[in-house]
Amino acid sequence: MKQEFYYYDGKEQIGPLSIDQLKSVGLQSDTWVWKIGTKLEWIPAKEVKELQFLFSTNDKNAKKETDWKLAKEVEELKIALSDWKNELKKSKVSLLNDWENELKKSKVLLLKDWENELKRSKLLLNDWENNLEKSKINLLNDWKNELKKIQSSISAGVSIEQNTKKNWFGIFGFIFALSAIFWGKIPLLGLILLSLGFILSIIGLFSKPRIFAFWGVVISIIVWFIMNISGGDLFQEAIKVINYYS
Repeated sequence: MKQEFYYYDGKEQIGPLSIDQLKSVGLQSDTWVWKIGTKLEWIPAKEVKELQFLFSTNDKNAKKETDWKLAKEVEELKIALSDWKNELKKSKVSLLNDWENELKKSKVLLLKDWENELKRSKLLLNDWENNLEKSKINLLNDWKNELKKIQSSISAGVSIEQNTKKNWFGIFGFIFALSAIFWGKIPLLGLILLSLGFILSIIGLFSKPRIFAFWGVVISIIVWFIMNISGGDLFQEAIKVINYYS
């Protein structure tokens, strides 16, 4: 058979070879070849008419193999995508359950903390009320004791004008301050009673006896503090009343 072809294997040109020899060496369709008798021009083997029959079967087999590989890869991708979707669903469910559990725990803890704080507030309020009641009782007892002392002096036949020096500022300051305990919640009246009680008691501290003046100052300060904590600013409340009637 006539040997009329050369081919280039990437390193050197090999030939001359016949068509059967080219077939035996496994010539590829994209291998560069040159046919003797033509101008010196290297072209891919698949473009040579005499050699095209060598590649038709190979190309079909190669295409089938390529299609099979592509189909296999697509199937693997589908399986991987399905696994990923399942994992995503599991993650969503797990995260949702964890979130719901944490929310429940937070609600329970917040509710317990709120209940504990409410109990503490109630206990503090009870203690404050008890202390206030004790203070009222102690003040009332002190006032009764002072009155008893005065009555004892009178019953002993000693003239109050001669033997007991009255501190009228202290007495009236004490009375006004004591009155503010019971009527202090009335805005304007409370402010007047509290102010008179404090001012008169302060003046009474400069004279003897000072017991009523001292307690008048103490009561005024305590009542002022309690009224401002529980009911707001006495001055503002009094101004509201004045503006209302003016």
